[in-house]
Amino acid sequence: MELIDTPNFFLSQAVTGDGAFGAYLYKIDKRTTPQCSCGTSIQTPEHVFMHCERYKTDRPISWNDDIVATEASKYLINTMKILWEEEKEEEKTGVNCVRRISHRPRRQQLQQPKTSVRLK
Repeated sequence: MELIDTPNFFLSQAVTGDGAFGAYLYKIDKRTTPQCSCGTSIQTPEHVFMHCERYKTDRPISWNDDIVATEASKYLINTMKILWEEEKEEEKTGVNCVRRISHRPRRQQLQQPKTSVRLK
């Protein structure tokens, strides 16, 4: 399916997954958890756009039909706007938000241990 819309801030984030998704925000230390607010899964683009009950309003029935490309673009953009509004609200209330800290222990735990090889 080819999206029929001019690329913009929201559509670009929907396509790349770099935006107001819990998984991405967790990865960049902006959230304390990658969980979706529905409680069933990690909040990835696939979860939000294909499975999550919270974001099913106006979800296209088929993603492979070019006839629905405009509706799909509208759905992606509107859903991203909702995600950003929810993220702004969470920032205000402090829910799931990481406050500025001087160290990142969670990220250190997620990284693979580095092995070093010494050349003689």
